[in-house]
Amino acid sequence: MNRKHLADIMVKSLAAIFTDNVVAGGDYEITDNPNMNVYELDVAGMKQVRWPGVNNAMIGAVFVGEDGKVIKKFNMSVGAALFDFVNGEYVYTDVPNGAVKIVFTSPVGFDNLEAIAVDSSAVEAIEPDWVYIGGSLDNPAIRELVGVYGMTLDSLMRARSISGAVTKRGENNNTINPDWQYDNDGNLTNATVPSSTMTGSAANLINLCRMRGPGFYSIDYEMRIDIDNLVLGIIGDRDVQAVCGYGCGSGYSTGANGMNAYGNVTRRWNGGNTGNIIFGIQNYVGCNSEWQDNVAVNVPSFVEMRRQRYAEVAAFPIDAKWHIYNPLTKTERVVQGITDTNGMCVARVKHGRYCDMIASRCTTDTSKYNENYSDGHWYTAGRSRVPLRSGYSAYAHGGLADSAANNAGTYSGVSCGVRLAFRGECVFDDEAA
Repeated sequence: MNRKHLADIMVKSLAAIFTDNVVAGGDYEITDNPNMNVYELDVAGMKQVRWPGVNNAMIGAVFVGEDGKVIKKFNMSVGAALFDFVNGEYVYTDVPNGAVKIVFTSPVGFDNLEAIAVDSSAVEAIEPDWVYIGGSLDNPAIRELVGVYGMTLDSLMRARSISGAVTKRGENNNTINPDWQYDNDGNLTNATVPSSTMTGSAANLINLCRMRGPGFYSIDYEMRIDIDNLVLGIIGDRDVQAVCGYGCGSGYSTGANGMNAYGNVTRRWNGGNTGNIIFGIQNYVGCNSEWQDNVAVNVPSFVEMRRQRYAEVAAFPIDAKWHIYNPLTKTERVVQGITDTNGMCVARVKHGRYCDMIASRCTTDTSKYNENYSDGHWYTAGRSRVPLRSGYSAYAHGGLADSAANNAGTYSGVSCGVRLAFRGECVFDDEAA
């Protein structure tokens, strides 16, 4: 493998390679361009190469041999409406026989990114930096646990994941309890659940999960995408309700419809709107929409939104950026989202090395959900958005990539609940010494 930061392999700044007049066996020219830079990377003996690229009919890259002559030119030019490439995202291609280097164009501003050449033709080799967020590779005792059931509340206002209870949802009383207390990291400092009126708003339900103790959350974004990507790989279909079962609607009773008898399985649908089981998790899609913790949209940071008690602060940006927080490392990454709304059908998701399930393109043709992700996308240009997952009821738009970043933490929708989860050190009985 040969990998270099662009800053270390620049040939000329504010320049580009125009490929329209380049021919094999000929020369190439570097032309001034105010928006691009030119770089080169050694690729001798390599089979694939990737770099931060551009989608342009004339600007691209060339592979050259020992004599400096062009062996092959490359440019990516895709005009399809659902193509979701953004300048600076990487492109990759095979290295032609005899090539010793690639000279390529990248947009200005990406010198901290890398160009990578690999000596394998396997597609997974071109992404050597897959990122595992869930749990910890350094400490195998750190695990992620997700509730089998949607969250319910007992008489002591404790968040539970138990059978035989009605899931807790909102009641259209859009308020956040004023007695929640936060530290500078956005963590709760309350010793007990406030005794004052507790509505089913997003912030209240998320905080009730956190009150179970350190490491407890509502299912958060990183937990959710771990499950979603595994499910997609196992069932081989983006329409998860069609394979695993239609949603049973919001406000369901946990363990109903004989679900407990199936155990830890991913069950195939056998008709009816009785819910679904995925990895033993009951009613994971199309039942309650579920608020996600450790993620927010249109904020300066997730922690700052918590510090500000989920308030829609006027100084907060409105930029459709998703702020995804890792409570183990206390770090945040940011992913640019899109502004499509009104249940537009998710056609493509970000993926990348984090396997993100954030929509990157939607189609307005909602009659073709089952030709895409069978999921809807909602967004509003308001501050401090708290994203929902799953969708509610057996609607065509409910599923793994369903996303609704259109409400703040005050929202108390009657179809919206949470799912208790845990991230931290735990030991199973059969592992105990």
